[in-house]
Amino acid sequence: MMMTQHFETRLEAYYRLILLSFLNDRPGRQANSHLAQLWFAHIHAPIGMDKLRTVAHWLHEQQLITLTPLGEHLEGYVLTQHGQEVAEGTSTVPGVARVIPE
Repeated sequence: MMMTQHFETRLEAYYRLILLSFLNDRPGRQANSHLAQLWFAHIHAPIGMDKLRTVAHWLHEQQLITLTPLGEHLEGYVLTQHGQEVAEGTSTVPGVARVIPE
């Protein structure tokens, strides 16, 4: 039970970093939830829309992204300055995986 909980915690942290990194690489540092979900699938880390929204809302609460409802099933995400710093590895936030240096 403890090992599963630890794995889930680390997986959440990586999902958060993946979303921040994705936004950091997008024009205008913004995207919608559908594009983000496609990116997760593209990098072989498929994520359900409910899980993606949980990740995005957590990042929004930490002021790492702004979040805008774009309809019943779509959200817009924009990376904040602090979110960019975390995505680039110049700042850290507990709960977000750290960038691995190249």
